[in-house]
Amino acid sequence: MRLGLYIVASLVFMGILGAFVYSINAGSFSYEVFGIPLNLPIAVWMIIPVAVFMLLSVFHLSFYGMKNFFRNKKWIKDSQALNDSLYWSVLGEPKATSFNTELKDSASLLSNAKIEITNGVDGLSPKLTEALNLKLDIESGKYVDLKANKLAKVLSKDNPLVVKNNINKIETDALFAEEVMKNRSNYSDAIFAKALSSFASKTDFVKAKKYIKSFDRASFLTLLNRVSAEDSLAINKDNLNEFVSQLKSDLKCSDFMAIVNIAKSQFTPDDNLKLFKAYASENEKAETAYLYLLLEYEMISKAQEFLDEQGSDEFVRFRAFLELKKKNAQYKITDLMRTHQICNDA
Repeated sequence: MRLGLYIVASLVFMGILGAFVYSINAGSFSYEVFGIPLNLPIAVWMIIPVAVFMLLSVFHLSFYGMKNFFRNKKWIKDSQALNDSLYWSVLGEPKATSFNTELKDSASLLSNAKIEITNGVDGLSPKLTEALNLKLDIESGKYVDLKANKLAKVLSKDNPLVVKNNINKIETDALFAEEVMKNRSNYSDAIFAKALSSFASKTDFVKAKKYIKSFDRASFLTLLNRVSAEDSLAINKDNLNEFVSQLKSDLKCSDFMAIVNIAKSQFTPDDNLKLFKAYASENEKAETAYLYLLLEYEMISKAQEFLDEQGSDEFVRFRAFLELKKKNAQYKITDLMRTHQICNDA
């Protein structure tokens, strides 16, 4: 029963009781309390015990009402904290949350837990439904504007959802890959690697040169292997030299052979020989490519001179080719060797 209604009902009851007694006996009764004589109507004396009982019961109801109020308030606070904790765990960014004793021992686990959900769940709070829908959209390959959801500055750049969301954008927005290249420090390594791969698969050598220090062997080869007779991707000796110089410690024998194949279709024989002679003098991994180029251009004497400067157990296949060449001048290096099979590291 509501306390206010109880008080009103009690007062009405006391009024009815007093009126009823007064209608029967309108007389008075005198009683001495602590030496003080009290002369009151009998109706009042009948109401006094009821009034005392009402006051005591009001105090009782008020006390336990307040107790229940604070208990319920505590549970409501815990419910809100639990909802918040679940929200951040669904988003893969668990946060420390304080709970009251009844929930602390178990619910505090959420402060270090991430929740994986494979399907939609009905009956959730609006906040949890929003988090779940956002998570499922991102994981399905959609790009979600986190700024619109006020999460862009809240979720860390290494958060799996942030990483996947940015990868989704890279795959759907060609300009975003270069934006990541320009602002590398703002993105995780995984996002940058994806952006670099995407950028290398779409750009040309002129644009790529701006970010040459960010290129690795794999992205350089992705860019290089896109060069064709129909589309040179603005490759020239200078920008090729810059990439080779930047990556020379990472490039393998097979990589220089890949460069040979592209260079043959883009540059003159003289330019190629100068390029690869310089590469071979600086990097022994380029020696095979230089020797192959000498033999393809039928520069037999220079190839022999080069081999004479090497150990007898090196470049055995090329030595064998030269022996065959001496016996049959019609043999060409391309008849006996494939560029992708020459190097042992391929």
